[in-house]
Amino acid sequence: MSSVRGSSSLIYIFIRTIIFSILLCIPSLIAQPFQRSIKDNNNYLITDVQKDVNLFFLNSILSKKYYPTIYVDSIVLGTTNTAKWTLEYTDDKISAFYGWYFFEGEWINDLRINVTYYPSGFVASKVWQDSIHNFSFKDSLIYDSSNNEVINLSGFFNNGQWICDSRTRREYDEYNRVIYIFYDVWQNNNWQNNERGFYYYTEMSIDSFYLQKWNNGWENLRMTYVYYEYPDINKYSLMISKEWNGSQWVNQSRGNFKYDSRENQEYEFWELWNGVDWIASWRSFYSYNSSNLTSNAYAEIWYNENWVPGWGVLFINWMFDQFKIGFIVDTISVYYRLTSVKDPIVNPKEYKLYQNYPNPFNPTTTIEYFLPTGTHVHLAVYDILGGEIETLVDENQISGYHKITFDASNISSSLYIYRIKTENFLESKIMILQR
Repeated sequence: MSSVRGSSSLIYIFIRTIIFSILLCIPSLIAQPFQRSIKDNNNYLITDVQKDVNLFFLNSILSKKYYPTIYVDSIVLGTTNTAKWTLEYTDDKISAFYGWYFFEGEWINDLRINVTYYPSGFVASKVWQDSIHNFSFKDSLIYDSSNNEVINLSGFFNNGQWICDSRTRREYDEYNRVIYIFYDVWQNNNWQNNERGFYYYTEMSIDSFYLQKWNNGWENLRMTYVYYEYPDINKYSLMISKEWNGSQWVNQSRGNFKYDSRENQEYEFWELWNGVDWIASWRSFYSYNSSNLTSNAYAEIWYNENWVPGWGVLFINWMFDQFKIGFIVDTISVYYRLTSVKDPIVNPKEYKLYQNYPNPFNPTTTIEYFLPTGTHVHLAVYDILGGEIETLVDENQISGYHKITFDASNISSSLYIYRIKTENFLESKIMILQR
């Protein structure tokens, strides 16, 4: 197993335990209108994209060097499709993320994350900017001679200057695996202890993670054990977390994981310990495209003796674990392209027909398009033989973004084609109705 693969797996495990503890603080986990900007103990900003409880955080795996040949174009969040992220690239590397929410008929960009790089190609900084709350936050990364991230300095912008408020420090063994991780906070003009973690390994796979909290001395906080059904591919099948109650370790949560024939995670199921037995909490399902990249994921929670849509921790697997982004949300749909875009994707200059979302869908899906000038638009849906199913738009429209919902309740599962035609533009795309 490579050092990059090992580091991504163990940090991924730690993030899951942290985020799962956040989920435990939410009474029902049912999506409600929500706005927040907080910073968790893992130094990953969790910030709102508003209107839909779509919390986004950027994994530090972004600090790893990568050269993608398939590019994430956009990520649509939530069952109501009212929030999304789009990505901008420069020299085949991500230079910015844009967070959007849909309000009163238009997409509004309220969040931006700018990414800078060292000449070596590794991430140097990530700057979060929230235009709604006039808030800025920054991570600055430092590496050792083996290109392992050793320090992540975090701070916020206040009164015209950057104020450092926390840092993450990592130490590695001879295999470039993290063995110690420290979380410090800046208080009274000094670095103060906050939390620290220890990683333990069996051969080349992580065996457990031990977390302590500072309270005028180090106190036990959480222990997570990792088990492997298929150790040859280093895919964990079971994760059990325990909390320290002051005298002994007691069960807290348990996660089960299953993988498909291509080694992609397809299922995740979490339970909570009620003092006597394990009880269902939430689960998630993943689907992938032909390139082994995440296409769709959705989460459900156990509520009133039934599985219903609700919050879960959903990750996007991209470029073989060297880069992950994750959400606390009920659904995600990911759209890719084969080439990077040099012009900012937030400000297109020409006609564009976007891939529908969600896709596959049942029974409704959203189709978006951009008009650089006002024109007559004809947008229709056809079957695979070319027969028209429904005309969605047939009118003069002004320039800008437009969207419309297609309801396929009265037609059968199949491949369908939607086509837009204007005086100067003609394009078609395929969508899948899957009941």
